[in-house]
Amino acid sequence: MSGQVYRFSWRTISTWLYRYKKRGVTSLETKTRADKCAQRKVQVGELAEAINEVLPTLSANKVGHIPKSTWYRCLLERNDFTRQQLARTTGRSFALKPSPQFKTTPLGEKIMINAIWGLSQLPFKRHPDNLLNQQQEILKFVKIHAQQGGFSVILGQPGVGETVLREPIEQFDQGQEYSVISCSRTLHTYRQIVWQLADAFQLETTDKAIEKALIQAAFAQVKARKTLYILIDEAHLLEIGILRQLRLLFERFPKTHNLILFGQPELLHTLSLSANQDIKGRITDSATITPLNEDDLRDNIVQELATAKMGMNTFDEGAMELIIRSVEGNLRLCRNLCLASPIEAARETKKTVTMTHVN
Repeated sequence: MSGQVYRFSWRTISTWLYRYKKRGVTSLETKTRADKCAQRKVQVGELAEAINEVLPTLSANKVGHIPKSTWYRCLLERNDFTRQQLARTTGRSFALKPSPQFKTTPLGEKIMINAIWGLSQLPFKRHPDNLLNQQQEILKFVKIHAQQGGFSVILGQPGVGETVLREPIEQFDQGQEYSVISCSRTLHTYRQIVWQLADAFQLETTDKAIEKALIQAAFAQVKARKTLYILIDEAHLLEIGILRQLRLLFERFPKTHNLILFGQPELLHTLSLSANQDIKGRITDSATITPLNEDDLRDNIVQELATAKMGMNTFDEGAMELIIRSVEGNLRLCRNLCLASPIEAARETKKTVTMTHVN
């Protein structure tokens, strides 16, 4: 490209990139429009050097899928041009966000990691189909107990993987053989919970007849040859009286259902009291999701790196050991650290995550 005095907007940048990647064109031959001259802020020579600097890191991306904020952020991170040189476009306000604010946004995370490793998807993102061994085992028994009027209790400390297990059960609802109702607003009263169930069944009923309508709707599911799953998240926050009322309601449901309570270990301690034996005695299945040991954590990190097509040496040995020691078996914390650390490395344009980035 010659050192003309023209300055370019995003349209010119994207046109040049398209020609470069599709036909190997290394110069801009189109003439600028007069009404756009005021917005062309990047000189030709600066543009050529900046894009040539960034192209190798974005070679895996499709041209049409690279947002303008991606280019702006990448070029700014490499100090290829200053913020004052950016045109006032829709990407400018986003690209100029303060760094701590930018990296906490999903697009900011994707831009920073994709720019260094050339990825098409973020690593260490929770996926319902990617269950650990103990989660797969629990899910298998959940399906079995749904055939006999199950009452399941799944316990675990925050961050060990309860939500990861709940999400694939909620996806059962996409099939013709299952019907899934998920209640997460568990700080409510019994009436508000049954109204959540009525909304899920799309019932039009009165408060007085709601229990009868729910039972009829449940039997209608059986006639449709569907298995019913009722999920209650954060069940340890429910008062025991509400659990007792729910137990009486679901006893009148058909046998092809499973009431599943997700909660923390104190839920089982509460149910173990002698006054609550009427509830505990009806539990057909209980499982506890335990924190991962060091070997399982390491295997999980390696698997996530392989899924995202990142190198096994992305984390050096010191960074890997620091993450494993810090999370103490907490799967959520492990994933957060493993995602935040590459972002910090990307800010320094490093492809290897060290202990400094983890700290």
